[in-house]
Amino acid sequence: GVISMEKFDFFISHQEVTQGSVTPTHYDVLYWSNRSMTVDELQRLTAQLSMLYQNWPGPIRVPAPVMYATKQCSLYSTIKAKNAVNKGLPYMLRQLYFL
Repeated sequence: GVISMEKFDFFISHQEVTQGSVTPTHYDVLYWSNRSMTVDELQRLTAQLSMLYQNWPGPIRVPAPVMYATKQCSLYSTIKAKNAVNKGLPYMLRQLYFL
């Protein structure tokens, strides 16, 4: 649930563990313009997005778009460092090749 009245933030435990304990993920909502979505709907959407990651059979700790962006940035920085961005790889920009 919401943990502070001064700012919009919440915790969600996405994972299922067989050993140890789950570490909840803390979300800070920086900008909230769409008042048609309730807090519960936002939390439910966030939890559902954590189950959409294509490279893992269960939920992950962050929503799938965040994980995709992280992997994309990492790959881009690797490619950029090697000066291989424009060397015949434009088709890869339309695929999830970074998984």
